Amino acid sequence: MRRTPRRPAKAPLLRPKKQPARLLARLERLLAAFAAASFLICLGGASAFPAWRTVFSLVLFVLGALLLLETKRLKEDLRVRQLGAVSAMALAMEARDPYTQGHCLRVRHLTRRILERLGMPPRDRASAETAALLHDLGKIGVPDAILYKDGPLTPEERSRLMLHVDIGVEILAPVAEMEDVSLLVRHHHERFDGSGYPDGTRGEDIPLGSRVIAVADAIDAMRTTRPYRPAMPWEDVIRELRAACGT
Repeated sequence: MRRTPRRPAKAPLLRPKKQPARLLARLERLLAAFAAASFLICLGGASAFPAWRTVFSLVLFVLGALLLLETKRLKEDLRVRQLGAVSAMALAMEARDPYTQGHCLRVRHLTRRILERLGMPPRDRASAETAALLHDLGKIGVPDAILYKDGPLTPEERSRLMLHVDIGVEILAPVAEMEDVSLLVRHHHERFDGSGYPDGTRGEDIPLGSRVIAVADAIDAMRTTRPYRPAMPWEDVIRELRAACGT
């Protein structure tokens, strides 16, 4: 009988009180409303207002539109910078271990190849690829003594390791545009039979992107040389994947 892993305790919150991305989103909505109101006033101003008020409304509309465009640019720039920062954290974390160096990049590549074969839409595929790159981000909050231990983990150590999912989600929380990515990261250790973590989600309730990342993660782990075993040949990897189907 498969043993269900113990659910980890809730990870400490890492979410800042102020989230710049969400503040910019609110400002964007306000500017859009301002520009729309100015435009409507301008349309009706020819008969209802003197000419100078019509011109003034037109100027307000143009300024509002320009501010809206600039806000969108700042919002995208912030998203790119935040993504770059968390990606650098993930890559720097795994670079400490020669056996896992490049793991996240390989998992992203495998995830892309699998999703392309499945015909997933480009937008959803992009979120899954980003989640694949960041799936182990939360391990930055796990002690090295656990991450790089040669022997088997104790139940307490395994419970601590399982917290990396919650930690990763909290690190991604300030990036409002990455909610879909955060969801996929959270569920990439769930199992089809419900024996995974952190929520014990099962079957089709597990997002497809998370399921693909889990398979890509397992493939790279088996195909990589570790201190306790050599890299497995493809024949053995395929055999292991078929044996684990439905679990």
